[in-house]
Amino acid sequence: MDRLNKYLSRQKYVVHRSEGSPYRNFLLYVEEIYQVTVVYPIKYLFDIPLKYYEYFKSYKKKDIDNKNLKQFCNIIKEKHEINNEQQKCFCCYCRQDDMIFPLFSHFYYRKAKFKCNKKEQEEDIVLTLSCLKKKDKNFHSFFIQQNYNFFMLNVTLQQFDLNDEYFININDKSTLERKTYLLDSSNYEIDDEVFNVKIKFNVQKNYRNDDIEGNYLFVDSNIF
Repeated sequence: MDRLNKYLSRQKYVVHRSEGSPYRNFLLYVEEIYQVTVVYPIKYLFDIPLKYYEYFKSYKKKDIDNKNLKQFCNIIKEKHEINNEQQKCFCCYCRQDDMIFPLFSHFYYRKAKFKCNKKEQEEDIVLTLSCLKKKDKNFHSFFIQQNYNFFMLNVTLQQFDLNDEYFININDKSTLERKTYLLDSSNYEIDDEVFNVKIKFNVQKNYRNDDIEGNYLFVDSNIF
C-alpha cells in the first residue's frame, strides 16, 4: 500500500490551461488505474470507447510463466510500439490490493476487457496491455487528495503532452500559479470562469464511502 500511495502522490501538478486559450471548458478525459493511464473522453462515460483502442490484450498467470511482471510488460510494450509507431501502449498490473478509481468504478470493466482478479475467472488476469493512437494534443492533469473531512484540488498552471510518458510519470513541480478548490460528496462541481475550469464529478458509494480522491486528466473541449 505504501508503494501505491507513493504512486498516487506523484501526480500533484494539477491542471492547466494556457493563457489566452480560446476554449471554454475542460472535460474529464481519463480513468486512472494503478500504474497506468487509460484515456476516455467524457462523452463515452457510460460506454467504453473501443474506437480509441488500436490494440488490447490481457495476460494470465500462465502467460507470464513466473517472469518479472514489469520486465515482461516492458518487453511486449516496446516490441508492439516498434512494430506500430503510431501507437502508445500502457501496462496495467492487476493486483488484489489495487484501488478502484472512484469515478469509473461503476464500469466494473463490464465488457470483460478489464477483468482483473475476478472470482468467476478460471485464472486471474495479471496484466493488460492497451495501445492508443498517438495524438499531437496537450492533456492536463490534477490530483485530488483528502484533507480531513473534505477533498482538496490544487490547481497549478502547467501543460504536458500525453505522448511524453517520462514527463507524465515524474513528479514535475514546475508551477506557474496555484489555486485550491475544496470538495466533498455534496459539493462536487467546479465552475471557475477565471481559470476556465468546469468540472462535475460523479461521486458514488463504494467500500470507502463517498470518494472522489485520485488522479484525473483533462483536455480542451474542442479535441473532438
